[in-house]
Amino acid sequence: MSSHYRQSPGNRGGSGEYYQVGGYNGIQGPGNTPKWGQEGPLAQALLGPNSPLRQRDNNNNPTGPVELVLGIKRAGASHILLTAAEAFDYTLVNRLRPPNRANALRPDDFESLSPITFDSADELKKRFKNMSKDNNPYRDQNRDAGFARGQFELNRVFYRLVQPHSTLDRAKYSLPRDLQLPPTARILALTFNVWSLKFDTRAESERLRNPRILDVAFAEVDVPSFGLKAGSVQHYVLSENSGFIRDRPRETFEHLVKHKDVIGQRISEFLSQGPGPNVLLVYDKVATEYVLEALGCEFKAQTIRSLLPLDNTAYSSYDQRKNRNRSRSRSPTRPSRSSTTTRDPRPPPKREESTTNSRRQDQDTTSSTAGRQNVIIDAHNLFFTMMAEGERPGSSRPISLSARLGINQVPRDGEWGAAHDARLLVEIWKAMASGPTIDEQRATWPSRAASAAANVQNTQLPAPGPGPGPSEEDEDFDPEDMDPNDYKPPVSSVPAAAGGYAAGGAQDDSDSDYDSDEY
Repeated sequence: MSSHYRQSPGNRGGSGEYYQVGGYNGIQGPGNTPKWGQEGPLAQALLGPNSPLRQRDNNNNPTGPVELVLGIKRAGASHILLTAAEAFDYTLVNRLRPPNRANALRPDDFESLSPITFDSADELKKRFKNMSKDNNPYRDQNRDAGFARGQFELNRVFYRLVQPHSTLDRAKYSLPRDLQLPPTARILALTFNVWSLKFDTRAESERLRNPRILDVAFAEVDVPSFGLKAGSVQHYVLSENSGFIRDRPRETFEHLVKHKDVIGQRISEFLSQGPGPNVLLVYDKVATEYVLEALGCEFKAQTIRSLLPLDNTAYSSYDQRKNRNRSRSRSPTRPSRSSTTTRDPRPPPKREESTTNSRRQDQDTTSSTAGRQNVIIDAHNLFFTMMAEGERPGSSRPISLSARLGINQVPRDGEWGAAHDARLLVEIWKAMASGPTIDEQRATWPSRAASAAANVQNTQLPAPGPGPGPSEEDEDFDPEDMDPNDYKPPVSSVPAAAGGYAAGGAQDDSDSDYDSDEY
């Protein structure tokens, strides 16, 4: 090897530096071709049997997949990255010029850094090809789609972090090396139902700000199984609207009915247990904030980045000294904006400082409930960010998305209404957080059109839920008439409630949200 390519240990780059793979300023393959569409040699060099990125068995044979870093930029484009150490090892083995440190990228150049794995050079070559197409919508550097896409990827990182014996290489993603979810942390789920648009004909803004709540459920989630903890589910029906719920288990219904102030107090008590932090899974963040406000609950929340802080000590002294004048996205210091994306034009509650003004202030904003740290995760927004299907529709019950994610929708014994939705909500989030990268998942799950076509052929599932008014037999029913073990949810002949609000004013007009094609 000529001296031109020799690399001293001190020239391997800072531990908080990354290099783009491919492209005009990126790491190249043999031949140093910078043109997109000619990444075959590069993919082979990175994933082939002689790659320094490959793990090896006792016989020095390459084994297992290769995990690289996926970076999401502020505009939304994604890039495959090598850490500084990987980049210098790669160029050394392949007798290439060492990467130019003027092209090094820092963690805060990206909204997220997350794992992306490849089993073969062919997979990486295909990803290069698809990535060029996937990034086309994000060529406009003035866009800010990267925040929502980055949130999706951070949920994937969080899921890896909380797994037992986690193999997540924290330093590789510029996280503190000793980062763990505190043992006092709790993951929670909260769902609710409101009148559907068919029966609540008020203006959209009025439905949002003054929700007509039917029932609410909340529960604690077991980690790492991500199922609802046995005995943790609390399900309540608002007494003000209890007469508007049909298809209910009468033998237990009477015990669930509470005044909204009582329900709000129980939610507040539930959210205040333990020192935290609390991670609250919801189906629609903005709608949930208004429901909590209507119930008298205050819940200040940050984004999931607050649980995944960047390790600022990883930046090299070289990087701190040099003058970096180019434009970059510095997430911790960017001016705050609402945490809802441009897909969701609905205004947050008036008390913005308590719920939605923490988008860029996760590092210095104190959380609310009794001073604990709270994080809110909007599964509905994660899904539509992933699918990139244009303007997201208004929220309906989680079962709408569960169908598209291949989740069993059939209620389990005793489940109905918001309690059923709580379990589906957790399974929806798990399906996305445990999967591959955002663009890979979009190619995996069926599109809205394909899902709607499939729904036409499906038979209607049992759909216990709120209806437009009390039936005649409700007036004199006796909750002692039936054995609780005999209850099976009947097929609903009335509309189920909408678990949220219609952002665009269009809501499902079918007889049940369980076969809604509005996603």
